[in-house]
Amino acid sequence: MDQISQEALLRKREVLKLTGLSNSSLYNYIKAGVLKPGVPIGPRLKGWPASEIQAYVQSCIDARDSTNECDRNLTETSSGGYSKVTKSPADETTRVDNATARRNTKFGSAATANSQAEGR
Repeated sequence: MDQISQEALLRKREVLKLTGLSNSSLYNYIKAGVLKPGVPIGPRLKGWPASEIQAYVQSCIDARDSTNECDRNLTETSSGGYSKVTKSPADETTRVDNATARRNTKFGSAATANSQAEGR
């Protein structure tokens, strides 16, 4: 008699608990392609295959062991594993420029001029 392969589907609460991700981070990872979307198991229910979640957790452990840190910037490879996405120095410059733009917008250009005049 053939054995039936059983794949467990994990609900979102279980996925969040196993991965340590927040709700918004889970959906950001899905949007970025790091994790696959859940499988529909009802009209408003999704489940994630346990093997996919275990593979993601293992990829974090492997990344930690190879680089001494758990890098969350991972993308799925064609073989079903995960690989690290690297950032360029330009990304960091853009982040600083965006923060400066938000501060200038929030406090106005007069506040920026005052801080420059005072030597800040």
